[in-house]
Amino acid sequence: MDAIQVIQWLVAGLVVLKSASEFFLDRLNAVYVRERAGKMPPVFQGMIDEEIYARSVDYTLAKNRLDQFSNPCGLIILLSALFSGFLPWSYDVFLDFSGESAWAKAAWIIGIIFLFSAKEWPWEWYRQFRLEERFGFNKTTLRLWILDRIKGAEWAQTGIVPPNPSCFPTILSRRVRPLLWRVWRLLPLEPVWRSLDRF
Repeated sequence: MDAIQVIQWLVAGLVVLKSASEFFLDRLNAVYVRERAGKMPPVFQGMIDEEIYARSVDYTLAKNRLDQFSNPCGLIILLSALFSGFLPWSYDVFLDFSGESAWAKAAWIIGIIFLFSAKEWPWEWYRQFRLEERFGFNKTTLRLWILDRIKGAEWAQTGIVPPNPSCFPTILSRRVRPLLWRVWRLLPLEPVWRSLDRF
């Protein structure tokens, strides 16, 4: 077994271990909530009434059931993307279309991040507009939910933060840098810019 195969098995094992841990913790959480469903814990007394507490328990258990279904589905999609050859294939196709510049490679990375984020959107939509709606906890609209994703709310969860243009010393002049810095602060692309600095 060569080093590449060892890395592949290691990555697959870690991904499965993460998913199994989430499944186990969800089950543990469900057991804990069911054991305390009949009586409100003292810490909540005086803060919320019995009806809201009962609804929150039912919501937590319903969300838990959804997570126990959605997490394995996400695992299958992730493993398929990692080991089916989709990533190198999409990389080659994208660069054949757009050229092999650093900007094209960065655009491919952004696209993959977007796709990996988007795979969770159907579950999040169902959680927001079916589960929370059913239990009376939904406070947002479909329009606002969609706008949040367009604005990059999902990218923020992946650790992408506004960039620092100082990683472009050979590209940006001292006059242009402050202006571009203001513009780029609006874009969630810092890890991409930092990776491009190595080229």
